[in-house]
Amino acid sequence: MEEIVVTARKREESLQNIPVSVLAISGQQIEEQGLYDLAALAPYTPNFSIVQAPGASDLIFMRGVGTYGSGIHFEPSVGQVFNGFFSTRSRLSRTALIDVAQVEVLRGPQGPVIGKNTSLGALNITSNRPTEEFEGSFSLALNSEASQGVETQAIFSGPIADNLRGRLVVDYQDVDGWVENRFTGNTLQSGKDTTIRALLDWDISDTLTAEFLYQYNDLDRNGKPREVVECFNPGVIPRTGFNPATRGFDCQLNASNQTGNF
Repeated sequence: MEEIVVTARKREESLQNIPVSVLAISGQQIEEQGLYDLAALAPYTPNFSIVQAPGASDLIFMRGVGTYGSGIHFEPSVGQVFNGFFSTRSRLSRTALIDVAQVEVLRGPQGPVIGKNTSLGALNITSNRPTEEFEGSFSLALNSEASQGVETQAIFSGPIADNLRGRLVVDYQDVDGWVENRFTGNTLQSGKDTTIRALLDWDISDTLTAEFLYQYNDLDRNGKPREVVECFNPGVIPRTGFNPATRGFDCQLNASNQTGNF
């Protein structure tokens, strides 16, 4: 059987030899399953779940426990490490699975090795490295079912100089939503995502290599996953002292309604 090598403790080790609860998912598995982000990966990962909040921070849970809060200032108790760089914000999960080599889900406290903000666990993500020879790929995916839309991805990798290699990844998605608002006729939540990642590996000496990483993300969401379920009867009534029992507001004139969340 092929040996599974992980870097959960910041060095390459066999998965069978480390005293840590780790689930390793290869980049090939992720690509074959069409998993774009960690929210799509969660159903395949026991004791791990993530909720992509329409507001600020995403909610990451390990073994049923996590940091619950949507403020952009929240630092989740499940940390994320990408190519050795620690991220203190959960939004990295939106684009973490683009052109990756492996994802390791570490369950349980990881403070002694990774540091603070990993009291419940950590996600160790490794991207594909720049290659010694030139290579490239282009993919186009069309979805005609729920969340109709398109995803394109282009990858270029190879040597730049004798001791310098680079890798460039560009990913673009434009998809419609999957919740139909029966009042407006729109589908929610639609999105347009653009991700650009550039990697440089510089061999300073025979034993020392420096890595430079740049990533740009633009995640655009339109609408929240909720729909109007009831509009109040038309009427012009001042907002001050309004009693909902009188039902004097309507959706068009006063923009007042009841909504149902999904």
